[in-house]
Amino acid sequence: MSEAKIIGLFGVSQTDISIYLTSIIQNMAFITAHCDNSYEGASEYCIPDPGGDLSVINYKNVDYYRLVSDISSISGYDFVVVDFGVWPDMAALRTCDEIFLCLDPSISLLKKYKKYLTLLERPVDVIVRGFLPDMVASKKIEHILTDENPFVTSFSVLNLTEEDEVMRIGMQYGHYKGFTGISREMEKVLVGMCRRVTEKKDSVILSAFRRARKGECA
Repeated sequence: MSEAKIIGLFGVSQTDISIYLTSIIQNMAFITAHCDNSYEGASEYCIPDPGGDLSVINYKNVDYYRLVSDISSISGYDFVVVDFGVWPDMAALRTCDEIFLCLDPSISLLKKYKKYLTLLERPVDVIVRGFLPDMVASKKIEHILTDENPFVTSFSVLNLTEEDEVMRIGMQYGHYKGFTGISREMEKVLVGMCRRVTEKKDSVILSAFRRARKGECA
């Protein structure tokens, strides 16, 4: 049984965020793993594959796993960050210590995930990315998700920016090397996530963030 703190991310286009978060946590000198349990498997294209039949790939002092049926079997780490994909099994999500939902502003997704969260019955932090201020008020999006839904513990909005999309897609073609160039909004979201999951002082988080942004590792 794993004694690691398990951080779960699910929804739409969260793989880049999960890798950034993992890198920052590792730069706080925590023993850290990342597991891609999504159908899409985007992290496979972000992390260099040394070849061979390997169950785990170490890159920048992080162990990267793929499709592990029992997350609690990943042992020997302080933190395990899991990308669960679009519609994960609720029982698997309930093993997590912290849960983040990432989605776009499509009203169909908002309503479907709201129903999912009420059935999950676990505290979830929501990140809406790809937001354009002129199309709808962020408060309206927040209301759709939180009305009669006590399980949304925080709500963040990421505007659609060229910087974040270039980084998100680019790393799938050229591998993850760091995240210098992401938007200020993305920086704030990542620091906020680190505050929540590590409970470290801001000075420690910001130092780790700066190192991870440059592609460094502890």
